[in-house]
Amino acid sequence: MKKRIISFALATLLCVSSLAVLTACSHEHCFSTDWSADATHHWHACEDASCTEVSDKAEHSFDGGKVTTEATDTADGVKTFTCTVCDATKTEPIAFNGLTAGQYGVAMDAPNFNNVTVNWELNVTPVSGDAYSEVFVVKMDGNKYSQAGTSNGEKISVYSESDAESVAELKATLLFFAQIKRKQLTFDKATGVYTAAEDCKVNVEMPDGAIQTFTDAKMKFSGNTVTEVTFALSYTDGGEVTWTATGKVTLSGYTTTVVVPLGLDADTLDAATNIETAFENVTFEVSENDHTVTVAIANGTMQIGDLYYSDEDLMKKLDDYFGFLSAVDSSKFMVDSEADAYVIEGAAAEYNNCSYSNVSITLSDGKLTYLTYICTDNASDDVIRVIHLSAYGETSVEGMENNGGSDGGDQGSGDQDGGDQGSGDQGE
Repeated sequence: MKKRIISFALATLLCVSSLAVLTACSHEHCFSTDWSADATHHWHACEDASCTEVSDKAEHSFDGGKVTTEATDTADGVKTFTCTVCDATKTEPIAFNGLTAGQYGVAMDAPNFNNVTVNWELNVTPVSGDAYSEVFVVKMDGNKYSQAGTSNGEKISVYSESDAESVAELKATLLFFAQIKRKQLTFDKATGVYTAAEDCKVNVEMPDGAIQTFTDAKMKFSGNTVTEVTFALSYTDGGEVTWTATGKVTLSGYTTTVVVPLGLDADTLDAATNIETAFENVTFEVSENDHTVTVAIANGTMQIGDLYYSDEDLMKKLDDYFGFLSAVDSSKFMVDSEADAYVIEGAAAEYNNCSYSNVSITLSDGKLTYLTYICTDNASDDVIRVIHLSAYGETSVEGMENNGGSDGGDQGSGDQDGGDQGSGDQGE
């Protein structure tokens, strides 16, 4: 009797189980060949959307990961891991621990420095002599460059176009750090500074054979561009170190630097001030200290009030006004953008036993329109001269009532007509 009861119970259970299966899934399964996945597992799902049965369910098997976004100094990077079975992915952030070799290579790629502004600061300690500083700005755009600043108190103003050799020489010194390899640098995450190893040296040979040796380099970057480099420098000439220095280079204006003339080139200055050709027909006012006169030149004659000069005497007067400019190094002129002028502050030239300084020049269409300077000699007080030129090609000279060149030589005019005090004639 008990066996019959047990057999009946088992039969009833199997029937219930069969009914449950038929109720849960009343069809033959057809599983998709594509993988389904969540964050942790993958599987093959039944193609019947109403069926929840799955096949081959297992945990993901991720590979070692690949950097898909490089970390930078402003944002974490991204590393992506891929399941080797179903191609599902997961990501992890990458903290910035300095530029990678690839990023560093991009930063130091030579074309980056074809268009850039470089600020150079150097504190020099000679082996013998006094210490001095050197500060200037170099702007480069292809083979065009400008350089302006001071070195040991002397002003520097250079502008050049299509001078690949000079640009290459500048870059060799200013961009010495581009020769340093990433593996030679240690990154300090707290300060963002990359410090070169103690044995890291960059030697730059100068055109005269002297050697500049750069050491102790420290760099800062913004993104993939270098923005600041500090360094130590020694200069060896003929096998002897002649001076050492510490310095800093800052870089900006990548791709946006505009190079414009800083000073006057020699040809422009000569064309505007050559006493043989530039003043054949012109009117100008000359103010010297407390006196002002009007000077007119036309047809080979200069008129100053009632005095007339021609030939050799005319040339002497022009030489007195403008001749010193032939002795001025045009590269010393700096642009004064506010005054729209070219200026030399301090000493400019020695000419005819006089010292000329504080020169300011304004040009218009290649012609001299305004000139000021101080003339100093040992025999008299300083002459502060201001010359304003106009009426090029429109000047006429009438009458020859008193020719200053034929009645005893150059009279000057400060002694007889209250005007032009030519510095060579003040003793008359």
